[in-house]
Amino acid sequence: MKKIFFLSGLPRTGSTTLSALLNQNPDIYCSHSTDLLTSMIDYKENMNSYESLQAEIMTTSYYQVLKNMGQSFYEHVDKPYVFDKSRGWGSSQSLPFANLLNSEVKIVYMVRPILEILSSFISIIEGVEDNFIDKAMKKINYPIYRDINDARCDYLMSEFGVVGSCLPILANARLPENKNLFHFISYDDLVLQPNKTMSSLYSFLDLPDYDHNYKNIIEADSSNDFQAFGIKNLHSVNPILQKSSKSYNDVLSPYIINKYKNVLDFAKL
Repeated sequence: MKKIFFLSGLPRTGSTTLSALLNQNPDIYCSHSTDLLTSMIDYKENMNSYESLQAEIMTTSYYQVLKNMGQSFYEHVDKPYVFDKSRGWGSSQSLPFANLLNSEVKIVYMVRPILEILSSFISIIEGVEDNFIDKAMKKINYPIYRDINDARCDYLMSEFGVVGSCLPILANARLPENKNLFHFISYDDLVLQPNKTMSSLYSFLDLPDYDHNYKNIIEADSSNDFQAFGIKNLHSVNPILQKSSKSYNDVLSPYIINKYKNVLDFAKL
């Protein structure tokens, strides 16, 4: 039976790079983002409507299916340790499902200063028409009353946006009863001091250290970013571990910098 861990975090924080590094270890498989958690939630919600379950017929069988979804999902993986990657892991809703997959829940959560995240998004969609941010804004008629990049940042930070929707998970992680379930890795620590960062991660997982190669990082699986997001190489990995993003001061307006510079103060990561 495989031991399943969980990889989550804010977007544009290096989770794809961390996945590629973990996949260098012959005992570990780390997925691209999956819908395993969503599938479990959907199954549980639908299961409760089954007449046979309401009549208490084969109740154990239905819950066994739910409990074994993780092992079935990764049955093709011939490695003892698996990371399922999804930004949903760590939310209050996700924890009971994580506990079904591994009674000793361990969630690796990637973080980065909010302004660097926003700057990374704005930089990568520069000149890209019909990108996924603009499409999402159009879908809900998100109001644009400032410069387009300011509006994009405000949308990303809203409850609908990919950044703002992650913030409740960070709040959940800081609750005393959940604190020990999480191991935080910052983008800067991964890039600037990888040996120390990876050693600390393995300690959290109770696994032996592994000698990673930081000068030849290769993605284990490829994803069709253009088909999904309208942007090529959104999740591409630099083969050499290094920090290469622009300064947020050169990308973001003073309005955005002042508005979001203290967003993560509550987390004290």
